[in-house]
Amino acid sequence: MVDRLAQGLKSYEGWGHAPINLGKLLVGTTCRKGRRRGPPEYVWGMGFRSGRAAWQRFRVKSAPQLTETELFAKLEDAVVPESFDVAPPDTIAGWCGGRHLLDRTFDADNLFGDAVLMGFRLDAFKLPADLRRAWQLQNEEALSAAEPGSSKSAIRKAAREEVDDRARREMTSGLHRSSRMFPVLWDRAGGVLLAPTPSDAARTALVDLARLTLDLELEPESAGVFAESFAASRGVLRDLEDATPTSFGPPPRGHEGGQVPTVGWGRAPHPHDFLGSEFLLDLWCRAERGAEDEVEAAITEALDMRCAWEAGGDQGLRSNTPARSPEARRGLKNGKWPRKAGLMIASGLEHWTLILDGVRFAPSAVRLPEPAERPETEREGLEARVDAFLSCDRALTKLYRGFLERRLDAARWSSEAAVIKRWIAADGQSSPSFEIEVPREAAESVEAKQD
Repeated sequence: MVDRLAQGLKSYEGWGHAPINLGKLLVGTTCRKGRRRGPPEYVWGMGFRSGRAAWQRFRVKSAPQLTETELFAKLEDAVVPESFDVAPPDTIAGWCGGRHLLDRTFDADNLFGDAVLMGFRLDAFKLPADLRRAWQLQNEEALSAAEPGSSKSAIRKAAREEVDDRARREMTSGLHRSSRMFPVLWDRAGGVLLAPTPSDAARTALVDLARLTLDLELEPESAGVFAESFAASRGVLRDLEDATPTSFGPPPRGHEGGQVPTVGWGRAPHPHDFLGSEFLLDLWCRAERGAEDEVEAAITEALDMRCAWEAGGDQGLRSNTPARSPEARRGLKNGKWPRKAGLMIASGLEHWTLILDGVRFAPSAVRLPEPAERPETEREGLEARVDAFLSCDRALTKLYRGFLERRLDAARWSSEAAVIKRWIAADGQSSPSFEIEVPREAAESVEAKQD
């Protein structure tokens, strides 16, 4: 049951959040002191080593065959230096061991079978504006006293040059930097690299660093990029090229375009990124209809929707079962598609909870189930976490591949789309029989922990 799987979830209070209850619908969260805060899906966890994780998938297009010694040597050669011989660029990227920001050690502890767990560090150098202004004024005062006959413009120019020289000297010594570390999990056997990259600049820096230091060709896999790779492997690229957003109902009031949704927010960076939103909608419908799938999923905790016709606004729903709320049903009938959704996923004896950005095909707030037994060593626990995160990624991609098989088969999708249209048009709440079977071992371990 969904309720049983929800036993494995901590309440918002465990995150320092208390829900604002407006009837049965949770539409936001606040901290205990009453200040407004974002929901848990916008909180980046500690990464693959502890806490919740988030990642963007990167497909490894090509990779050299490296021994462990060669790999460690290349990583060590590409760490971010603590100081420089010349002034550093505005931003600089490098690898780190991943245990913490200053970790420069690469050894067998970074290896987990065919997977490598490390870190990606991004440093930005910038002199604070207030400090620059203070130096400028100090220099102008000193120069005015030393050269009373000089013009104001000449003094300002000379003072600015001294500020620039001093900034370069201090940055060369490593000052005025802000540093961030992002965990990286590279599955060499699976040909995928997982890393949280919350900005285009971070994604570009990671791709460039991997290419320049490891001869590793990476491609960020949004929903459309993944679909293109899948279609190429199945020989159905023409079907993907012909795919347009599906009209699951009439356009909403105020829409003056055609009869096909535009989904402008699902067209970049790949023109077929909208398939990620259709995937969430298809998953939602199949779950409520009780469709039999090898990997089962349900929407929980969070549901962000956006108008596919670009004729209405967004809506964000927060509750244990937001997909069952009247607001969600009205959103569907008004042409809104799920853009981001909280998911419970179960595959075999494993299950996870996460937030999936459908368009980017990027999960965040990924939480692992509690282990049935406490690991005897820290290494054993970390090995289990790495395996569980990789299994989660495989389960997600298996779900999406199943959707793409149906979506890129024109005859099959015509039938599937008709079912979704009828489901959206149907009155009433979601099916009360909707459930996900949680492995008995997992449920028992959670209940025992709660007791």
